[in-house]
Amino acid sequence: MLVFIGLAVSGIWQPAMMRETFGETQRSYADSLGDYYVAHGNSWSGIDQRLDSPPFVGSNGGFINYTLADTNGRVVASSDQRQVGEQVDIGTVKRGVAVEVKGTRVGTFFVRSGPFTTPNAPAARPRSPDFFWPIVRSFLIAGLVLSSGLLLLAAVFAQRLSRPLRNITRAAQQLADGQLDVQVRRAPIRELDELAQAFNAMARSLEQADKQRRQLTADIAHELRTPLTIIKGRLEGLQDGVYSPTPDEVERLLGETALLERLIEDLRLLALAGAGQLPLYREPLDPRDLLESARSAFAGQA
Repeated sequence: MLVFIGLAVSGIWQPAMMRETFGETQRSYADSLGDYYVAHGNSWSGIDQRLDSPPFVGSNGGFINYTLADTNGRVVASSDQRQVGEQVDIGTVKRGVAVEVKGTRVGTFFVRSGPFTTPNAPAARPRSPDFFWPIVRSFLIAGLVLSSGLLLLAAVFAQRLSRPLRNITRAAQQLADGQLDVQVRRAPIRELDELAQAFNAMARSLEQADKQRRQLTADIAHELRTPLTIIKGRLEGLQDGVYSPTPDEVERLLGETALLERLIEDLRLLALAGAGQLPLYREPLDPRDLLESARSAFAGQA
C-alpha cells in the first residue's frame, strides 16, 4: 500500500517538474538568442536557420516547438504553425520569456513540447501537454505492483492454509476407515492449530472408548460364560448319573438360571444408561437375601 501511494504521489509531482523544466529551457534559449541578436548587428536576420540547428532542436531530432517574436509582437521565426510577420496576441507575449540585451527587451521567445517542425514543413496538429497521463501511468504501475504482491501473498497464505486442511481431511478419512490411532501434525496458524489439537483429542477419545468397549465385551462374555458353564456341567452330571435329580440340585440349577437372567437384565440396564434413558427406582433390600444369593451363586465352585 505504501508503494502504491508513493508511485501515485510521484506521478502527481511529475507535471510540476515538467513545467519547471520548460521554464528553464525557455530562459536558457532566450539568453542564447540575445547573444545572437547582438552578434548580428542588433538584427534577427537568419534567425530561422539558427533555430533549426542545435541547441534549439531537441537532442532526439525533435519534440521542441518554438516561436520568436520581435518587440512589436510580430513572429520572426516559428515551428508552431505561426507565419513570419504574424501578430502574436498580448496574452501569449506575457506567457513568453523576454529576450533582453543589456536590460532592453528585443524580443519574446516561446517553447512548448510537441512534434518538431520547420517553417517550411507541413504544419502539425496542435498538441497540448497531457499532465494527467503520468498520473494515470503511475497509478497503473502501482496497481500492477500491488496486485502482483497481493497475488504472491495470497498464494503463500493459501499454501499455508491448504496444507493443514489437507492433513486434517486425510486423517478424518483414516479415522472413518477404523484407524483410531491417527494423529494430525500441529499447524503454524493458530486457528488451524486449535482445530488440529481438537481433532487429535477426539481421535484419542474414540480410541479410548473403543478399548473400553472391547474390554466390556470381554467382561460380559466372561460373566455370561460362568453360569452357563455351571448349568451345563450340572445337567451333564445328571445325565451321566453323577448327580441325583434332588430338589436341592434343581434349586441350584434354578439359582444359576436366575443369575444368568440378572446378568442379561444388567446388560439391558447398561444399554439404557448409555442412552440416557435409565430410570431410577428406590426400594428396600434385605442384606441377608443379597448374601444368600451370592452364597448360592458360588457354592458349586467352592
